[in-house]
Amino acid sequence: MIEGEFCSNKFNEFCENHGIKRLLRVPRSPQQNKVIKKKNKNILNIARNMFKIKKMPKKFWDEAIDYVFYLSNRFFYERLE
Repeated sequence: MIEGEFCSNKFNEFCENHGIKRLLRVPRSPQQNKVIKKKNKNILNIARNMFKIKKMPKKFWDEAIDYVFYLSNRFFYERLE
């Protein structure tokens, strides 16, 4: 097994014991880059809609992006077929 900050046996055991599923990805692959670009585009669209609906000042842009990322990492989305 690869030993590193997030690939160690200890970390894998911790995740397994706590029911955490880990999906390791290959960096810089075109297929995964497309997925990330789409996720980022969706996050920006959600933040823009928050600003438009609530007429928020632009100074809160960073907090809005952080909030949308926070929420997106807490929800599980299942692909509809």
